[in-house]
Amino acid sequence: DPKKVVLSRMIASLAGQEDDIIVFGDGPVEMREARSRGVLAVGVLSDEVRRKGENLAKRQRLILGGASLLMPDFASSKELVTLLGWNRSEQRV
Repeated sequence: DPKKVVLSRMIASLAGQEDDIIVFGDGPVEMREARSRGVLAVGVLSDEVRRKGENLAKRQRLILGGASLLMPDFASSKELVTLLGWNRSEQRV
């Protein structure tokens, strides 16, 4: 699976920084790979057909895949930033 290979290489390249890595994805592959490597896995329930809102059919797959958190779509990014305790003065890459 190409996603598995890419995630594995990316996370390996940041060895020792696992606490600073967040993987976002809308499928169980991303969730499993993130969790198996000890990084935060955020499942995104985005509805690609409507181009906004949630696709609730993804919810169970993401939970079973190991999502640490779920977010409806990227319109919820402000709430995620608050939840993670980030502030504007912190620089994140």
